[in-house]
Amino acid sequence: MSILSFFFTGMFKNTLEAKNEIVPPDFPRLKAGTILHASTADGPLLSGPVAHFTRTGLTISNSSGRPPFPPCAVGTALDLSPEGGSSSLFLLRGTVELANGKVCRLTAVELLPRAGLASNRPLFIDLPVILYDEDDKDFSRPEYCKLVHADNNGFTFQSEFPHCVEERIQVTLSIEGFFPLTMRGQIVRMEMSTTGVFRFVLYPGQIQG
Repeated sequence: MSILSFFFTGMFKNTLEAKNEIVPPDFPRLKAGTILHASTADGPLLSGPVAHFTRTGLTISNSSGRPPFPPCAVGTALDLSPEGGSSSLFLLRGTVELANGKVCRLTAVELLPRAGLASNRPLFIDLPVILYDEDDKDFSRPEYCKLVHADNNGFTFQSEFPHCVEERIQVTLSIEGFFPLTMRGQIVRMEMSTTGVFRFVLYPGQIQG
């Protein structure tokens, strides 16, 4: 299994899966209620929370008190991206099966990774993370930094503080709409830019959702 697959395969258990509804194995594990933005080839169409997500389709519901969804013909292709900092991670595409103003139900949903994401290609991210020493069992000494890059060689973080090669650390990553992820591993490379910002690469030995 590739490192990047930890972002998708078998990592998160959501409320839909708890009901034994199978989510496609390579899809991101979205929380029920995650806001998705849907657009056509002509531009943005609608936004709403995920109500249902299975192997056969995805349903977006209209939030209470909001205007009805705009009309959309059956068979229209929609691109779906998550709201917030996770919007660069992936893109879903599906075909409208039902659109009645209250719900928008899609079928034939497929994953269209962004930023060249694939099992052997890089994923460029700009997400806040919290780093702890491996021996900080109480998580009392947080170091705030950023996850800036991921590929099958490891995760690259950016920090104001230096770290040593072979140092073992644990990193907590929380993406809006997803369950938190904790990575534990060893730093395999360290570098400093001309601006004084440190970058280091972590190869994870353990990842927990």
